Order: sequence, then C-alpha cells, then structure tokens
Amino acid sequence: MQALSKKQKAEICILARKAWDAGAGLDWKGGINEGVSNTALFRAWRREQQQSACGMASLTTCLQDADFPRLMAHFSTLAGEHDQAGYWLERLLEDGRNRTLHILKRECSRFDLAWPGYPGSICRRQYKCGLGAASEKQLWALVYTVRNRGGRKRGWTQGKSRKKTSPKKKEVTANER
Repeated sequence: MQALSKKQKAEICILARKAWDAGAGLDWKGGINEGVSNTALFRAWRREQQQSACGMASLTTCLQDADFPRLMAHFSTLAGEHDQAGYWLERLLEDGRNRTLHILKRECSRFDLAWPGYPGSICRRQYKCGLGAASEKQLWALVYTVRNRGGRKRGWTQGKSRKKTSPKKKEVTANER
C-alpha cells in the first residue's frame, strides 16, 4: 500500500476547492466575519470532509488504493458532479462481479429499462438463473445485450451492415476472350 502521490493530493485539493466554491462549505463560511481567513476555513473544512469520507484528516496518511477513489467520489458529490462521483464509486468496488452489476444497473437507467426486472428476465431466460447467481462473464454479456437492445430502442444503428456481399462478377468482353 502506497501513500498518495503529489499529483493525487493536488487533484483532491482542486476538487475540494471546487466543492467549496459550489457552496458545500456554506456553514463554515460564516467564520470569515470572525477574522478567520477564507483559506484557513477552507483547509479546516477540507480536513473535516476527508475525515468523514475515509477516516483520515491528513492527506499524508491516506492510501492510493483505498482512500483516493473514496475522497474523489466524496468531493465530486459535494461539487455536484454526480457522473464523476459514480465513476469513482465504481472504482471502489473491488469485486469484479459487483462492479459489473453496478454498470448493468447504470446501463438500464441510461436506456430507461426496468431494473432489475429487464436484465433479470433475460438472465433467467438465457442462463436459467437470476442476477444474483450469474457469473461475472454472464453479467458482462447482459451489459452488452442491454446496450444493444437499448440502442435499437432509441433508433441507434451499429454502423455498417454485417451482411457479406459477394464481389461483382467482371463482365468479359469479346476482345478479352
């Protein structure tokens, strides 16, 4: 387990500042009138948020694998960047099967398909088991099935047709015989 790199610490601080500017620290900003600088208030607020997100108030004690995605998800949520927060939460899911289930759920909501009914019925029909018993490989197949069917539902095409066409036969003229 490695400590956070300088670049990761900078990314966290920049995102925390974005959340602060978006109004996440409004209850702390009252301290400006009491003679405390905005920077000092921000630093105290960020450390409190870090403590609540991963249990560490200082970035020097945070770990790359465990704490970085958690902090990024936390500050993304506070900044109002919910898609970005979802990305970081997906990275937190260590089990590949759980991650695939999360992606499947996201794809169903993307195409306005019923979760877990729609992929569950496909899973029972194709694999003779429910979503809870499906393997990671089967879940990935369901993700692609949902994407393809959802795209067709919206009228998206998959590019060129997959039909193979035979090459045109060359006409032989009388001179070439």
